[in-house]
Amino acid sequence: MLTAGAFVLPAVAPVAGMLLATASPHWTPAQKVTGWALTAGTVAGGFVLTVLFTAMPFSSPFELVLIYMAMCFGSIAAGAVLLAGLRNKPA
Repeated sequence: MLTAGAFVLPAVAPVAGMLLATASPHWTPAQKVTGWALTAGTVAGGFVLTVLFTAMPFSSPFELVLIYMAMCFGSIAAGAVLLAGLRNKPA
């Protein structure tokens, strides 16, 4: 939900994925906070930029595509942080 779901539902799926990761005991609190910061930060930033760009008379759809990709990248980065936390976990 965190990585692939971000492309289908950019604001809803990453938050749902992070809620599942928060409830899991597999990650440290620092990894969870980093994941939340990446996910929520890019979603909030994307929302603010969308509002600003759509209010401008010279905006184009290309800018909205860039915002969409930035929102997806934040969720992918959060997934990479959490995946790295699983790989570096002692056996």
